[in-house]
Order: sequence, then structure tokens, then C-alpha cells
Amino acid sequence: MAAKKIFQQEIPRRGTHCYQEKEILDPHMEYYSVLCEADDHATQRFDFCAKCWKEKAKSEWIAKAKSYWKAKVFSKKEIKPPDLSRDDRALALLKKAKATEGTLNAAELFVLALYLARRRILVLREDRKQPDSHTNLYEDIHSSEMYAIARVDLMNVQLMEIQKVLASKLAA
Repeated sequence: MAAKKIFQQEIPRRGTHCYQEKEILDPHMEYYSVLCEADDHATQRFDFCAKCWKEKAKSEWIAKAKSYWKAKVFSKKEIKPPDLSRDDRALALLKKAKATEGTLNAAELFVLALYLARRRILVLREDRKQPDSHTNLYEDIHSSEMYAIARVDLMNVQLMEIQKVLASKLAA
């Protein structure tokens, strides 16, 4: 029996240009992202430079937004930790788990996301609480991909077992 996904939402990657003025979003530049729902219920992402956001976009887009946040474009060279091999494997495992159902269970996926956030590879952008679920939105600061990860109460799981499973999958 395949595991049922509680919360699955595709969130587009950050754009390379400001949506309004088409200015390139360079490293170290602050930008604002807005998530809106299209007519077909798909999620659309619009990115704005700080100038456009303050002058016009903020007043126009906040009412339509499901979510919005301020972030900074990072330089890949600046945020790479000294030993990338284990971190790269962890990020690849997360991507594989999000793409392939049944690779990791919800608790393993949440713990892996916490590890990657601790290593500053993922950044928590939003904590969504809904009546039937609790989800965290993480952004990969290297590629600007967004991941919706179901939040799990770690008091109710066997952390040592999760640690062993993740360690074996990362060693492979």
C-alpha cells in the first residue's frame, strides 16, 4: 500500500529577474517573493526587487498573496560548508524523497529537512498551520527550489531508529 501524501504543493523556483522592472536579482540583493493561486489552482511565484516592492508591488500584491516573504540572493561560493559530500547526499535524498513516493516516511523527511536547515542548506520560509495539517516551507538557498515538508511531532517517534535509517541511506 502506497503512503498517502497529506500536503503536496509544487512551489516554483525564484526567478532571475524582478517581475515588475525586469531587473536582474544579483547575489547579496534583497528581494520579495509572493505566492498566489492561479485560476487552475496552481501556485504562481512572483519575485520583486526591493525598490519595486516598496514603490508599488507591496500595495498591489499583498491582497492577492497566499504567502509572501523577504529574502536575499545568496552567492553559492559564500554558503558552501567545508565538507559538502554528506550534505550533498542529504539534499539529493530529500529531492528524491519529494519526487518519489515511499522513499522516506514523513518523520524521516522532517528530520532530514531539520538537518539541512541546521547545515544552512535549506532556509525555513514559512510555518503553515491548517486545521488538519502543519507544514513548513523550506527554500534551497543554492537553487531557490521550495519544499513543503509535513511537520511531525518528534515526541511521538523513535528518533534513534530514524537516525539509523537516515545514516544508512546517506552512507549508500
